[in-house]
Amino acid sequence: MAQLLITHASTKHHYLQIASIKQYNEPDFEKKLKRHATKIFENYYVFNFKFELSCDAIPGKKFEPDLILVSKNFTKWVIVEVELCKPPTEHTRNQITCFSNPKFKPDDLVEYILKEDPSLSPLKDEFIKCVSNIPPDLIVVLDDYSEKVFKKFYEHKKQLKICVMEVYKRIGYIYEGYRFGGDYPYELTRFSKLKYSDEQHYEVMKRDFAKDLPHEFEAKYDMDPFKITVIKSGKTTYLKFDHNIPEDVYMVLGISLGGDYILQKL
Repeated sequence: MAQLLITHASTKHHYLQIASIKQYNEPDFEKKLKRHATKIFENYYVFNFKFELSCDAIPGKKFEPDLILVSKNFTKWVIVEVELCKPPTEHTRNQITCFSNPKFKPDDLVEYILKEDPSLSPLKDEFIKCVSNIPPDLIVVLDDYSEKVFKKFYEHKKQLKICVMEVYKRIGYIYEGYRFGGDYPYELTRFSKLKYSDEQHYEVMKRDFAKDLPHEFEAKYDMDPFKITVIKSGKTTYLKFDHNIPEDVYMVLGISLGGDYILQKL
């Protein structure tokens, strides 16, 4: 059972993970994420998003995600679905199918999110341009880690991006702690796709990106640091990781707005 040790001044307290000690429902967890979403996704405009989306793969049905994120420089937007950490139901699988390739009218979608925050109305044209021209990313946020559950999600969508928000609580007190990890939707200022060579080596596909890489550096993968060594062979640049990555994972290396190197699944 996971727990956090929180220290402050002369006090020390253990916080236990709620998923391990208490049964709570999906709406409870959804409210916790929404309450802190603007801090978690600080480079995005965050909107509650009970807006119906449809898709060609499931005709006649509509589905509502939980949140939408739009990057503050309008280069990316993300659909967020919140679930408890358990094998996906048929409804959840259908949601993932729909949100991966949704149909919608950009004007209607933007009108909806601006009702959530009318102060952003002067940026209406930027929002419309973003959602009209850029396909959305999709992330599923779970409340716990489980390789067994992750595998069930990946069986439905191979490259699905999964985030985890663990909620911790000191028994008998109102205070809570949070840990957010997984496939965080970083904004990248520069990036290159990577081509698989073997479990520890990937080829950098963009030469202009590769030429500026230091000989050794750290990159965050699922918000954990990976040590990377750059190997040059003629005009080709390879990255050697200190962790193995499965062959069927397609990767991109980029630089975040904060200047950190980020490894992400495509």
